[in-house]
Amino acid sequence: MVMELAYKLLTVEEFLDCCPNDQRHYQLIDGVIVAMAPPAIPHQIIAANLTIEIGMAVRKNLPGCTTRSQAGIAPQGVMGRNHFETDITVTCEPGGYKGIAAEPVLIVEIQSPSTERDDHFVKLPEYQAIPSLLEILYIESERVAATIYRRQADGWDTIEISGPDARLQLDTIGLDVALSAIYRGVPGLSAN
Repeated sequence: MVMELAYKLLTVEEFLDCCPNDQRHYQLIDGVIVAMAPPAIPHQIIAANLTIEIGMAVRKNLPGCTTRSQAGIAPQGVMGRNHFETDITVTCEPGGYKGIAAEPVLIVEIQSPSTERDDHFVKLPEYQAIPSLLEILYIESERVAATIYRRQADGWDTIEISGPDARLQLDTIGLDVALSAIYRGVPGLSAN
């Protein structure tokens, strides 16, 4: 007789109630808790640079909204089986249940080889199903490049940009900045 281990797939609510409080970061993917690796140095620098640029644009153009780092996103709500932690989220809602940004307008994910597959094949379709979401920015950590997904009336446009002279334009928050500013200080990718 072969015994198989049984485990319970969690809902977002169960995940938020039982997730370890051990200073590590976790996501819930299809009901299974997945630990996140600590971000590499390029990821950390890009996240800080983006947070500054996005925060200033939000303050100027969307004063009633906030810029959040590591915000929780539960695309199907608390009874769903996915809870993702974004790098940066802009939302105009005042609160959120246990750190969840239920109505994001912009989500930013910084790509690395270890997260790229899940970011594109698991998270992207889930993000695109969120009614309030207007733009998704995927920015590379190993080359100066980004992909912007922008909601249109008939679906999503995909805009790819690359090179330090390219302009990163996020219509949702009124941001227009040289891509080189986002990579300032990143070893091997920055001129500064």
